[in-house]
Amino acid sequence: MSDEPVHPAVSELDETELAPWLAAFFDAPASLAAPYGYRVPLLRAGESPYTWLRDQFRRVQGRRGLPGKIRRSVVEVIRSTAARGPVEAPQQVLGLLLEVAGSCGFSEISEILRGWVQNDFYRTETYRLQRQEITLRRIAWNLLIAWHKTEGLEDELSRDLERPDLDCEALCFGELGRLDSQQAIARIPKLLELPEPYWREALWNFLSTLGAEQAVTANYREGWGECFAAIVWDTVRADHLQEESSFKEVLGEAGIRCWVEHTVVHLRVVGSGVKGLDLDVDLYRHRASEEIARQINEAFRSDKTGPSS
Repeated sequence: MSDEPVHPAVSELDETELAPWLAAFFDAPASLAAPYGYRVPLLRAGESPYTWLRDQFRRVQGRRGLPGKIRRSVVEVIRSTAARGPVEAPQQVLGLLLEVAGSCGFSEISEILRGWVQNDFYRTETYRLQRQEITLRRIAWNLLIAWHKTEGLEDELSRDLERPDLDCEALCFGELGRLDSQQAIARIPKLLELPEPYWREALWNFLSTLGAEQAVTANYREGWGECFAAIVWDTVRADHLQEESSFKEVLGEAGIRCWVEHTVVHLRVVGSGVKGLDLDVDLYRHRASEEIARQINEAFRSDKTGPSS
């Protein structure tokens, strides 16, 4: 049991009062107000509501009833979207409380977060942490991936991989690769739109985990076919197939040799002249065209309706 002091609000308020007290504090940490008669704490230099509550949770370990009360109060604010109190910036409250939940292991919020990504809630709303703007969707994916709660969300991962405004493309690609390698391979052209340091790391991690011999088996023919059709028939992406391209370099580092003859892409395991795939990308050209058309239509609908939340 820690001998460090616990804030009176944490120890004395019941759960129905602590949840809105926390929401008010996270919303306005510099406020002089005293919700439920308990002033918000005076934060030290470099401290935030997130780090303060995380430390309070650690201090109460071993004190009967207090860890569970903090835990349930945090979950309730996240579940109710901070609606229990009149907050000015609910996205800031949610973001910082999600940081607390991640740091303290409140994985019971997984179903809430799965609902967010399935229903496309909190798509672009952001919160501030250490002078950074972070999207709520990014922290949601971070926690779901860390807690291994992404099963069945392959379509949502693929969807968010195509949304650069969410700042979680590499994150989604990595998890999609774990759940559905075929779909991840087909999405490589989209990954290549990221700044090179990001896509290089994400692609190498994926291919090295999958393994070169496994990656170029017939099991993944469809994924590679769609991938290379989207590269070969795109005048910008086609640069990735130049002899000295970074893309081919990463493939080589992962143990895969790649070269193109007319419309046929050859993939071989480095050091083996036999194991690999020969892909006539002309057979997949219509799929690449359909994918481009789908992306244009989605962008048009987004412009018409505005960002969803």
